[in-house]
Amino acid sequence: MRSHLLNDTTAEHYRRSVTEGVERVAAKLAATDRPFTGVTADDLAPRIDAIDLDRPLCDTTAALDELEDVYLRDAVYFHHPATSPTSTARSSSRPCSARPCSPPSTPPWTPGTSRPAAP
Repeated sequence: MRSHLLNDTTAEHYRRSVTEGVERVAAKLAATDRPFTGVTADDLAPRIDAIDLDRPLCDTTAALDELEDVYLRDAVYFHHPATSPTSTARSSSRPCSARPCSPPSTPPWTPGTSRPAAP
């Protein structure tokens, strides 16, 4: 059996690997105190250039370490409160519950036919 393929013998390793990745992202989100670190493309270039795609990393932890170093640490966190609209603008908009949450009961065209031209 090939250990690099997802199958019954590798499923538990896959679960642990995905869990480790999720835990790292969740920890980073919880610890993020600003939406952007200020890093520039020139700052990141040596880290990116040092990645050797012809030499695979030895395990999932090493891959997650590399991902954290070249992406997660300096990602732009659009969810951060500093990037959200002001609370005044938010309070004047309709609450989410006022928006329709399900598609209309009938499609805007008959399935199997051409869609109508946009107005």
